[in-house]
Amino acid sequence: MNEHAREFVALLAEKSGLPELQNEIFELADKPLTPDQQRIRQLEQENRQLRSDNELLKKASALFARELR
Repeated sequence: MNEHAREFVALLAEKSGLPELQNEIFELADKPLTPDQQRIRQLEQENRQLRSDNELLKKASALFARELR
């Protein structure tokens, strides 16, 4: 977990009145991912990229379709 995320968690814990959860969150975040969790993260990242690429292609297609009219 990077420093910004740690600060965010600390702020949320303080504002929510649950400061005891802060350490638990840090411990969970610092645990290494299992191979399944790593694969899921990889697939989710690929999925986000493919969705983004798809949106770009849709916009480009619409642009070219307008130019052909």
